[in-house]
Order: sequence, then structure tokens, then C-alpha cells
Amino acid sequence: MSLQQHELKRDNPALTDAMIARMIATAAAHCAKDGWTDLALNCYTDAKETKDVAACDLLLTKDQRRKLDADVMKATTSATEIADDHGCEAALASGGTRALEAALQKNWNAKFAKWMTDGIASVYLARCRRDRWSPVLLACLSTAKTEGDLAACPDLDATQQQRLDSALMPYYKNAMEEKAAK
Repeated sequence: MSLQQHELKRDNPALTDAMIARMIATAAAHCAKDGWTDLALNCYTDAKETKDVAACDLLLTKDQRRKLDADVMKATTSATEIADDHGCEAALASGGTRALEAALQKNWNAKFAKWMTDGIASVYLARCRRDRWSPVLLACLSTAKTEGDLAACPDLDATQQQRLDSALMPYYKNAMEEKAAK
């Protein structure tokens, strides 16, 4: 991949050199293991900017993207972030994830909603840990039971919201593709 580390850091300031190295190694392992097409491989090889990588992501199948996204998320979550959870996992497990799944099941079949919930929940957990979401937001998420409860929770600050939206983009794309396929 010709995308430079400084460009990745510009678009994602929280990334360390070690995280970027793990991301690249993860992508390389998946291209061989998951049988990416030559078109996808060439696209990633020629990528110069983060937006180019996003275009290449569209050349992968849903399953290839899901596997890559999950492992990249693991690769970029440090042991320190996991140890310094500050209540994220408990808040999301006790309420936020169930409310999210209930909301998704209104529009999607149960299997797709569960897959989306698992992926989105992992993104929420990683962003919560990295961005240190407020105790007020965590308390609200922990008691959320419905989509309305989630909507009533306090907002993230602008930077936190931008980072969360960026991390969720592959899931939004999958949802739109699934809807278009129906």
C-alpha cells in the first residue's frame, strides 16, 4: 500500500506507528487468506490517500470487509485502552447494545441485525475507550432499552462524533447495500 503513515495519522491522529503496522499486516494477511480479487489488491497497492482506501473497500465482498474490519479494529485497540475501559464495556453491554439491536431489528431480518449490532458494538466500544466518553453518556447508555432511549443520551463532542461516524462507515455501506439488494 503506497498510502503513507503520515496521511493515516493526519486522518486518524490517535493511530500510533505500531497500530498502523498492525493494520497493514492485518490487511496483508486477509488479502491472502480471504482471496481478494486482483482488482482489489491493485487498488489497495495504488492507494495514495485515505479516501482511496475507502474506494478499495467497496471492491471487497461483504464477508471480506466484515472480517477485515473486525481484525483491523482489534489490531488498532491497544492493551492499554482495553485495560483503561472506564466503564465502556459495562455501559454498552447492560443497555446500549440491546437497544441498538432492537432498533436494527425494526428494519432488518434478525440475522443481519445481529451481525450489524455485533460490528457496531465493537466500534462503539473501541471509540468509547479511545475517546473517553463522558460518565453521563455511559450512564445513559447503560440504561437504554429502546431507540428513543439511545436518542435521548447526551451527544458526543464534535471530534468524538466525527471519529465514531468514520469508524461506522463500513457498516452504513453494508446496510445500504443490503437494502438495495432487497
